Amino acid sequence: MTAINAFSLILTVQGMAKPIELAVPDDADVAHILARIREETGRTDIEELAFEDADEPLADAATIIEDLRREFRVLHASTRQRIKVRLSYEGQSHERAFRPNATIRRVIRWAISPEAFGLEGKPAQFQVKVDGRVVPPDTHLGQAAHGSCALEGVLVHNVKPQG
Repeated sequence: MTAINAFSLILTVQGMAKPIELAVPDDADVAHILARIREETGRTDIEELAFEDADEPLADAATIIEDLRREFRVLHASTRQRIKVRLSYEGQSHERAFRPNATIRRVIRWAISPEAFGLEGKPAQFQVKVDGRVVPPDTHLGQAAHGSCALEGVLVHNVKPQG
């Protein structure tokens, strides 16, 4: 009988502020990983696993550990619900639903695109503020929304002090 090696998986979970770490067998598929996440967190509502900013979740039968050994990618566990994001900018507002694994950086790219506000500049020149606080661009929407299915914020210029 062959011994199965374990892989230490670090991932974010929708609604949880800090990442979690799980040891899973090298041959674990997504369904096994999701079962371990539910067991570890007590969250029975967690139903999907996706790479950061991916448009679709991973298939339950997918095995991803060997790929993760070759190239680090952020994994996000979430519910099937989308998060409705409503951003305001200079008196206008736009709304779009995103998967919980979307980063604020992705939300900013959408917000400055012609699909939303149609602004000039690069995503790094903008920030999203929620309740008066800047949300870091690498924050997952599932964390920023604190378990809610909606996030309302303001798009602002990223002003860097000089001097």
